[in-house]
Amino acid sequence: AARPDLGGPVVEWLAREEARGVPPQERRVVLHDPLALLAALQDPSLVIEPRYLQVDPATGELREHHRGARCAVTTRVDRRAAMSTILALVEAA
Repeated sequence: AARPDLGGPVVEWLAREEARGVPPQERRVVLHDPLALLAALQDPSLVIEPRYLQVDPATGELREHHRGARCAVTTRVDRRAAMSTILALVEAA
């Protein structure tokens, strides 16, 4: 029930692009990080596990470390299920 209906905003965006005179082949919506949306929704297509992460001060790299901060990390994705959910959210209008 908490899943957002993305169809309406997508349709509105495309209508605004059309009104601005953007040619049909150039009208598109690019989802920045749809897996982040699924993670926030705790979608079953993702496996999220706790990991302890720390930034290496010398390199700036993020690494697992027992003294790091406890973070929720997506470790696996069922790509077909995730894509199906993303498309369903967009097409729900």
